Amino acid sequence: MLKRAGACTIKIHQATRSGFPDIVGCFRGKFIAIEVKREGNKLTLLQQQKLDLLAAAGAHIAVCHNKGDAQKFIDHMKAL
Repeated sequence: MLKRAGACTIKIHQATRSGFPDIVGCFRGKFIAIEVKREGNKLTLLQQQKLDLLAAAGAHIAVCHNKGDAQKFIDHMKAL
């Protein structure tokens, strides 16, 4: 969905960086970081800490549990 909307993204493999978001990239000149969770699953403390650090540095972050969440994030980014 992100690529179709024009974003350039990279999927991060868990073995690479513990707690780092699953997807990072650039959308319309803005850094994005997305953690993908299954319905009902919550962020770990380490995942929340990493997202907080990225947000403090100016990243646009999202936690997506389904395609609807992803679409809301895309729509939000388009509105900026």
